[in-house]
Amino acid sequence: MDVLYKMIITKIGYAHCSRGSVMCPKCKEAEARTPDFALVKLFSYAETSFPSIEYNNKWYAYEIVERFTDEKEMLEYSNSKSIEIY
Repeated sequence: MDVLYKMIITKIGYAHCSRGSVMCPKCKEAEARTPDFALVKLFSYAETSFPSIEYNNKWYAYEIVERFTDEKEMLEYSNSKSIEIY
């Protein structure tokens, strides 16, 4: 994968454990929580890429660089680094 050199902050949910339609207890608990904000690095999309995220009407693979559970902390970080919140 080619790195796009694009970092964004976005709300990230929790990936399902891929057990079909049945969710494990950890997935059920995660689904009930509000997604955290996360600083992510975007990569060019490949069909085998997982997880993936939509950004500007295109799909990209991503890697979580840092999570923020406090919205104030996330806003301060994005302002100090001029990182887009998507």
